[in-house]
Amino acid sequence: MSQSLTAALRPKPPKHFLLQLVLVAMLYFATGKLGLFLATDNDYSTLIWPPSGIALGAILLLGHRVWPAIMLGAFATNVSFSIESMTLVDILITQPQNYFIAVGNTAQPLLAAYLLRRSNAYPNPLTQFAKIVQFYLMAGPLACLVAASVGAGSLYLFGVIPAADVFNTWGTWWIGDTNGVILITPLIIAWGLPRDNAWMLRRVAVTSGLLLVLLMLSIFVFHSRKWNEDELQKRVAFEADTIARALEGEVANAVTTVYGLGGVMALAPGIRFEEFQTYARTLLGRAPGLSGLSWNPHIAHADRVWHEARLSRDYGGERTITERGPDGELTVATPAEEYVYVHFLEPLAGSENAVGFNIWSNTARRTSINKAREINSAVITPRISLVQGTYGALILLPVKNNDMISGYATGVLRISHVVEKAMVAASARGLYIDLNDPDAEADRAELYSGFPLDAPPRDKKRDSLTHTKNIKVADRTWQLSVTPTDSYVFAYRSKTSWLVMLAVWTSAATLGVLFLVLTGRHFETERLVAERTEELILANRAKTDFLANMSHEIRTPMNGVLGMLNLLEDGKLSDEQKELVGVAHKSAKSLLVVINDILDFSKLQKGEVKFTAEPLELELVVADTVQLLHPTAAEKGLQLNFRSGPLQTLPVEFDRARLQQILFNIIGNAIKFTDAGKVDVDIAVTAQRFNKAKATITVRDTGIGIDEKDQKRIFDRFVQVDGSSARRYQGSGLGLAISRQLVEHLGGTLSLESTLGEGTTVTIHLPDLTRSEREGREVKAEVPKIASARKALKVLVAEDNMVNQMLVQKLLTRHGHSAVMASNGAEAVKTLEHMAKDKASLPDLVLMDIQMPEVDGIEATRRIRASGGVLANLPIIALTANALPEQHASYLEAGMNDCINKPIEFAKFYGVIAAVLGLKVFDLAERRQG
Repeated sequence: MSQSLTAALRPKPPKHFLLQLVLVAMLYFATGKLGLFLATDNDYSTLIWPPSGIALGAILLLGHRVWPAIMLGAFATNVSFSIESMTLVDILITQPQNYFIAVGNTAQPLLAAYLLRRSNAYPNPLTQFAKIVQFYLMAGPLACLVAASVGAGSLYLFGVIPAADVFNTWGTWWIGDTNGVILITPLIIAWGLPRDNAWMLRRVAVTSGLLLVLLMLSIFVFHSRKWNEDELQKRVAFEADTIARALEGEVANAVTTVYGLGGVMALAPGIRFEEFQTYARTLLGRAPGLSGLSWNPHIAHADRVWHEARLSRDYGGERTITERGPDGELTVATPAEEYVYVHFLEPLAGSENAVGFNIWSNTARRTSINKAREINSAVITPRISLVQGTYGALILLPVKNNDMISGYATGVLRISHVVEKAMVAASARGLYIDLNDPDAEADRAELYSGFPLDAPPRDKKRDSLTHTKNIKVADRTWQLSVTPTDSYVFAYRSKTSWLVMLAVWTSAATLGVLFLVLTGRHFETERLVAERTEELILANRAKTDFLANMSHEIRTPMNGVLGMLNLLEDGKLSDEQKELVGVAHKSAKSLLVVINDILDFSKLQKGEVKFTAEPLELELVVADTVQLLHPTAAEKGLQLNFRSGPLQTLPVEFDRARLQQILFNIIGNAIKFTDAGKVDVDIAVTAQRFNKAKATITVRDTGIGIDEKDQKRIFDRFVQVDGSSARRYQGSGLGLAISRQLVEHLGGTLSLESTLGEGTTVTIHLPDLTRSEREGREVKAEVPKIASARKALKVLVAEDNMVNQMLVQKLLTRHGHSAVMASNGAEAVKTLEHMAKDKASLPDLVLMDIQMPEVDGIEATRRIRASGGVLANLPIIALTANALPEQHASYLEAGMNDCINKPIEFAKFYGVIAAVLGLKVFDLAERRQG
């Protein structure tokens, strides 16, 4: 992995630290709330928990310092479960599990980050299969044990979940956190990758792919949960039907038992007490739902004395028919037309006071007795309170003798016992039972409400799963409601939830790894190609930089060589010395041409060449170039001819310097490779529609020509037709390559036709020129003019090279001028600031080198111009080895007035100075040297 990639994935220095904390906490909380849509039954665990991935991603990219944000987000998410039903203060006091869960959720990503770094699994762009698997195992299944164990353990310790649900909750929590890491953390890591085009595509691919996987799994989990709920509701409905049938059977058995008692009493009205007890015990053994049986004779007032005497005989002592007084105490029944009292009762122990009680005296029971008499069938009374402290009901069956009702066989139905027996018969556990009598008065409608057997307390959140069933018992209709408790739900769902969890985890891990591998392999390949390409580009650029720097460094001493040769030529020399100096001068100029070619080519290779369009007439530029090359052609005895088309004045927008450079190369080559004959230069400019023009420049020579097989490579760099060590024509082989690149950059084409031994024709086609409405004038900045001719100049020279200092000083002093030397830009600024205090000592001109230590020439010029006053308009001329037009433009923009290229030539040196000062050259120097 590259150093730049490693650096990009390492924790960033803290910038806007508080903002980072807030954003991480908010993102954790927001994704946590979204995760609740997939939560399991206890609302504390889910099969996909995105915050776990966000927490790890934040730790990896931002560092461990963001842990407070993770803890705050986790705590806020847990508190939000109860905020609607409790105050915040109550939650903070009564739900200590939230603190432990937040600690576990914070410790988990810290541990994961530590394990990843210790095992060299991070930094990791997740592009290689082995690295992906290692990352997932460390950050997922292993590290996610922390939050699951702490969370499930604290929920159990503080009574939030039962023991039966601990393992299921732990498993769901562990898989949910693992899935969050698998699907979300790689997405966050992808956005930490370098922001280049290759990694941007990887970032988009990983984000879209993992989010698609997350969406698919979320839909699967949601529908699985919905299916599970539907199945659970069907299961509860089945349980309710089973319990209802069992309950109906239990009550029916009790009613049948009462019918059995009624049959005995109808056949043996004179049964004795001991006989009743024996038979009643037998009947009660068959009907567990009955807590007692009694025989309640129905008598008229006239028979009261006889029946009271019988009570005294059967039970001993003096017995009377009783009723409850206003104070609730038993008392002798007040005289009434009829009575229904308890005569026989089993079991008797503990219920002796019930013997002789007149149930007719109770309004509700009297209503039930009348109903039983009317329908001549068993009826069940509304709810009564039993001595055991539970609810019950009486089963009243009218018994007739000689078509007259002699009494009521009665059974005491203990409802809680009936419900429990029904639950055992239905094999149902973990259900909350509500049994109501909707026909009874509101305060007596509840018959049973509770959790029989081992069911835990009811949780209202399960009310959505409640199933209600009507039960027909004797003459009444009871309503049974069955609600599953947490233990029932967990026991039922544990049978299927692990299959769902396994499916979700396997899908997330497989799809996550598969997607990262597929995209990673593609982008790993692209990254390697990009890195190799970048290395090649850098190597090529380093080469061109080296050539450019070396060219610059060579031009500086060449300035000294050519300058000194110029000074020698200007002195008193013998004929032989003049010849030797001339040869040296020509050789140095040839070397300078090669250096310039190398510099230009390196700039073209790096794409650093800038083109500046200006209004000009192409014919005049070509004519000027031909005129400059006439002496070279004349030295070889060649004719150099120039011909132009009919349009002599058609200004266009074009780069003058680049055009001259191209023409110098092409015409110069034609002269160099022609030993006899001539060189013809033709130009034809044609006006086009829409303010356009086209031009064709043709250079024909009668030189040596080029063989057809060599013509295809003649424009390649460093190529010469004769590459042998004995070749006649010297050169770098860059001229035509540079010319073609320049022409193509300018929107044209360069072509060549040649016949070996006859000559060569080079054609420049410029098909898309823009006509100019402006005239091609050169505007010079206004500078102070020196009043009188032949005035000696005072010049400040800023130059760090001692040879160049000597050369410039001799060029100036030999013609009567004085020079003040500064070794760098800072010294030049300081000297000028000192001179500005006395205008008489101020120089007439500054010659400013560009590349100097401490302060370069550009910065020094800016400082001089910024100081204002007399220095604001002081003429400054660049003295530089940088010869490109765009470089010169930057110097002028900095405030310089013009540029003199190194190596310095006498004519150009004084020509530029004269132009800047508004003088003639002969005003400054005795003669102009060429």
